[in-house]
Amino acid sequence: MARFTTLGRLVRTPLVVAIVTAVVVLGGGIFVFAANSSGGNDDPTEVFLEPADSVGTNPFVNLLKTPVPTVVLARDLLPKDLKAGTASLAGGTVGLYGGTLNDAQCDREQLITFLTQNPDHAKAWAGVQNITIAQLPTYIRSLTPVQLRLDTRVTNHGYTNGTANPLQSVLQAGTAVLVDRNGVPRARCACGNPLLPPQPTTNTTYTGTPWNNFSAEALVRVTPNDQPVERFVLHDAATGKLFIRPVGTDGDADELLGGAAAKTTTTTGTTVAGSGSTSSTGTTRQGAEGLGSTSSTDGVTDTTGGTVPDTGPTVTRTSPTVTAIEPTVTVTVTEPTVTVTQPPPKIAVPDVLGRPGTEAQATVEKAGLRAVVVTTENARAQPGTVIAQDPAGGTQVDKGATVTITVAKAPPPPAKVTVPTLAGQTSADALAALKRVGLNGSVQFVPVAGAPGDRVVRSEPAAGVVVDQGSTVVLTVSQALTNGPAR
Repeated sequence: MARFTTLGRLVRTPLVVAIVTAVVVLGGGIFVFAANSSGGNDDPTEVFLEPADSVGTNPFVNLLKTPVPTVVLARDLLPKDLKAGTASLAGGTVGLYGGTLNDAQCDREQLITFLTQNPDHAKAWAGVQNITIAQLPTYIRSLTPVQLRLDTRVTNHGYTNGTANPLQSVLQAGTAVLVDRNGVPRARCACGNPLLPPQPTTNTTYTGTPWNNFSAEALVRVTPNDQPVERFVLHDAATGKLFIRPVGTDGDADELLGGAAAKTTTTTGTTVAGSGSTSSTGTTRQGAEGLGSTSSTDGVTDTTGGTVPDTGPTVTRTSPTVTAIEPTVTVTVTEPTVTVTQPPPKIAVPDVLGRPGTEAQATVEKAGLRAVVVTTENARAQPGTVIAQDPAGGTQVDKGATVTITVAKAPPPPAKVTVPTLAGQTSADALAALKRVGLNGSVQFVPVAGAPGDRVVRSEPAAGVVVDQGSTVVLTVSQALTNGPAR
């Protein structure tokens, strides 16, 4: 399990801008949360690993759509010298998020309907985002559905007993989220959980099963863009192209960026960055049309008046010291690096029979599976322990599969009743009287000289004693003695 120590200061690092796979920061640079050793005795802070294909622990609602679309990891956006810590990228960074053209993994209306029908959940959800319940529909419709392309640190919130409980978490790349106008994740689509920016942690420990590409040195936190984003530039893993999604839309207004994936073009003295990763010294242009403060033209225009043809997105750059433009332009095209996400391996279901229910649930969820706990009355088993599970321990299942855990609970205590007065009654009448009050009867006959036959002499327990309903009362009944035949 990966572990960090105290989070240190912010380090600002300027980077060359590139659409999709190079670093573009429209909000103003990259920051790094460095994980430095504090040398103290701070208690570890748990950060929970949340796979993209699981709703996690205590979800607000299960809205998971499977299969989760593949994304191309955007690790070229991270600073090259990041050895430990969490990089910080502005929410408007081109290529930070991905998605599928004209489609979205999030159903905002379904989340609104659920919260409207569940006032306790709505109150907790609205409290996290510091809005009123009445503002929920408008607020959620203002958010934009995207997919993370990097493992991302957030403050997640599970729902328990009417309260949104914060959990420091890492959301796996590929997770569908709703982001606000500054590009900051505000809700997780699969479970409806509200999200906030992450809190600094000390002596960080990661809880959960790491996925194939997880690295504690390749995490990102999203910071608000300097200016509100009007259109997000997303990467479509299925086509390898960039496309534009206007803020607050759910895919119906998507359009390709320039009709094709952008390219990286390098000219002498100046880097023109598209979707590749080429870098050089000189002036860097950043952003895409409509994003940040960069303006657009029909080419890449130098302040000295020359125009360099560009097959990527159209932007304006300024050369710092240019007195003449060379007639010959050298163009270098770098193909983007493609990372193929392999399907996750099968997971062996833990054997939790006989273990306490809460411990069993935690064990199953730590293995990357979803635990569903049901209880049933069982007088023979220890209350609170697992008496059955499905699938059985050792069964190989997909990550995120459901394991049903059956936990025993004690049956309710029996009702109390008073033994009625039965002396002098026939055995049949006495047994009927016991049945009426919920007691069982057992008859034993004893010979009694001079007494009529078939009469209750006494009972055990005696009349007036309070016993558990369903108990057995022993009736002693007379058996008349008869004289033998005359001789």
